[in-house]
Amino acid sequence: MVHLQDATSLGAIAAQMKQTGKGIVTLVVPRGSGEEVEIKLPSPHQVTVALKNAINSLPGVAQVGRFGLSSPAHMAQMRAPIHPMDAA
Repeated sequence: MVHLQDATSLGAIAAQMKQTGKGIVTLVVPRGSGEEVEIKLPSPHQVTVALKNAINSLPGVAQVGRFGLSSPAHMAQMRAPIHPMDAA
């Protein structure tokens, strides 16, 4: 899970996330209203200590925590269509 101070580092984070793997990556982005938005990336990525350190060193990144591992159930859920009522 990557906690951001603001959304300015999203492009730099995306540039680091090049290799697919088994890591589930979730970005936590603050909103102006004091709330946070969690964004789970749709495909798993290769997560290494070097990648975590690189992301943690980017401006605008508050903290890099643990990443989960994808499972067959998670992958099926990620491929499932999103219905308008579910997105609300």
